[in-house]
Amino acid sequence: MYRAYLLVSVVVIALYALQPTVLLYQAVALSGVLAILVGLWANKPANRLPWYLFAMGQGTWFIGDVLYDTFDMTQSPSIADVAYLLAYPFLGAGLVLMIARRRRERDVPGLIDSLIVTVGLGLLSWVFVADPIVDNTNLSLVERAVATAYPIGDVLLLALVIRLVTDRGERSPAFRLMVASMGLVLIADTFFAVDPSSDYTNALDVLWLASYVLWGATALHPTMGQLSTVSRPRARPFSFRPLAAVAAAMLIVPTLVVARLVQSVHVDTWVIVGGACALTLLVVWRMAFDIEEIRETTRQRDQLRQDLLREASHDSLTGVANSVHLRQLIGAALRRGRRSGTPVGLMVVDLDDTGGINDKHGHTVGDEVLRVVACRLQEAARGVGSVGRLGGDQFVALIESVSSGHEPAKLADGLIKAISEPILLPGGALEVTACIGTTTSQDCGTDAETLLLEAQTALRRAKSAGRGQIQQLDNRGRSELADRTAIEAELGDALEAGDLEIHLQPVVELPSGLLDGYEASVRWNRPDGEPLDLTEVPPAVMSAELACAVDRWVLTGATARLAALTAAEPISYGNLTVTVPVSTPLLTSPCLLQDVRRALVDADLAPHRLAVAVNEMALVEVPSATQTLSALREAGICVTIDDFGTGRTSIAQMRHLPADTLKVHRSMVDSDEPGTYDLLVLLVNAAHACGLLVVADGHPHVPQHGVVSDPPLPTERRLRIVRDE
Repeated sequence: MYRAYLLVSVVVIALYALQPTVLLYQAVALSGVLAILVGLWANKPANRLPWYLFAMGQGTWFIGDVLYDTFDMTQSPSIADVAYLLAYPFLGAGLVLMIARRRRERDVPGLIDSLIVTVGLGLLSWVFVADPIVDNTNLSLVERAVATAYPIGDVLLLALVIRLVTDRGERSPAFRLMVASMGLVLIADTFFAVDPSSDYTNALDVLWLASYVLWGATALHPTMGQLSTVSRPRARPFSFRPLAAVAAAMLIVPTLVVARLVQSVHVDTWVIVGGACALTLLVVWRMAFDIEEIRETTRQRDQLRQDLLREASHDSLTGVANSVHLRQLIGAALRRGRRSGTPVGLMVVDLDDTGGINDKHGHTVGDEVLRVVACRLQEAARGVGSVGRLGGDQFVALIESVSSGHEPAKLADGLIKAISEPILLPGGALEVTACIGTTTSQDCGTDAETLLLEAQTALRRAKSAGRGQIQQLDNRGRSELADRTAIEAELGDALEAGDLEIHLQPVVELPSGLLDGYEASVRWNRPDGEPLDLTEVPPAVMSAELACAVDRWVLTGATARLAALTAAEPISYGNLTVTVPVSTPLLTSPCLLQDVRRALVDADLAPHRLAVAVNEMALVEVPSATQTLSALREAGICVTIDDFGTGRTSIAQMRHLPADTLKVHRSMVDSDEPGTYDLLVLLVNAAHACGLLVVADGHPHVPQHGVVSDPPLPTERRLRIVRDE
């Protein structure tokens, strides 16, 4: 609709420019007023009052035009001037309402910038438009007052237009049409005020008519409703344009002074003084807001920095120090202890059976338990030390200065009592127990990692003793820890030096005795003793990094050995598999599947020829074990649960195990206790019913020729029990 209106209006205005007539002028002016009313009816804006005010303002201008053209009102003042001047309050009120409703919050800096520009342009308007009228003694006082009212009204409208333009609201097409309309009015009024009897009156009429038309097109445009409603503020990146506009406004006063001195331009001194004072005060006011914004930005930056530091150093779930920050606290406490000569105590707290809590009550309850325990630990250690979360369900309590050898044990006993208090939850009370391992720094050479390792060693002893136990590391424990550390270092060197060997132990079927595959084991050829099977090395000896390195080495070596056997005798070894044990650290690694696939690709083996064996306890200790093993099976890799029967998995859970094979622990095969054989039969039948194969340790008689091919190295025989078809 607005396009058709613009097209017709342009044609009519062109006709007027060629042959000016009062009828064409008044028709175009009236169409602008009617277009506003039609736009209100068609677009139905949420806030109509500004548009009614715009229609009244345009209407009074139209009435002024009719009065001016109908009667001879060339002499000022006249009743037409009353109509013209009355339009300014209506238009100004509409703009004020529109500006106010376009914002959710006040923008005082933007308002100050608008005032600075308005004062600067107002000075120019006064010097070149209003002041000559005021000084014209040929006009009466009333005539001068009426003539001066026009530029004053234009300056006020200019101020509102500038404020509207500097607003960060949406710049819709209707917005641009309205700003263009106001701009044309101000330009035409300014030129007319400078010289009312000029020869370009016809050109000014065209500008006024274009202003009427643009107002009408603004109301007819579908986006007109956005002008008087709250809009989403646009992002306002830094730009030199507002700064340049303010700077230009500030330069108007010195420019007028220079023009007065050089070109003898008439400039009232008090006008210069007043304008300079107003601009100076506005700039000072603007600077005050800038300084406050800088202060607020600085406060926000400091607060953000504190929040980031806290997030980086504290556990998001419990709010206590996280693992990284905890090690920093321990290191700082040890340094202070060395300077003061006082030992530092450390306790590692491990909650009992949190996995069972998660399985029974859900992880939400499990997280709440961790939060409650963390709060209780902080309360119990308040004034004595600090508390941190090591990871999972393990916490650490640090004692800055140990006054006596019994202080850690005393605090540990208090921690146990605090944790054991029932935890009140919406579903009822929940009781939690914990084990604690404690240690005390013995010399100035102790570092944070060593102290943590000592406390964790004591914790393992406490866990092996049962629930709710406390163990303190003594000299004997430190000696054992030193031996384990030495063994770990030797094992790392042996891995690098190639002193580890992979042995393939055959797995055979019963009762046929056919060779089905191999199980990989690792022998450590220690320089000072007999070869040592790595299964005899306690898991605590190897760090997670070393355990993963050994597992990856075995994966690569075992698949390469099977590939070599297959290449040498494709008929005998083409369908055999190899089972490789994987430790808990590698099972928790996100790279396990990638490592397995890389080993298969390097050996050029199909995925089904590799089986990954994990200890049954890993299903309990590693929350993500089920997902990891399921991903391996989806990739075509077999999964074996090792040492089944020694953990916590019941027969009823077999059908849900993410596995293909169960390996029964040797204790169930070699035991002579009554009922053990029946239990083994029950286990095998249950596994078969769940679609699982069973492998068991044993020493059956295996034929040496024909049925089973001897592996390339002497190995211990293993037994596989399969389902009868």
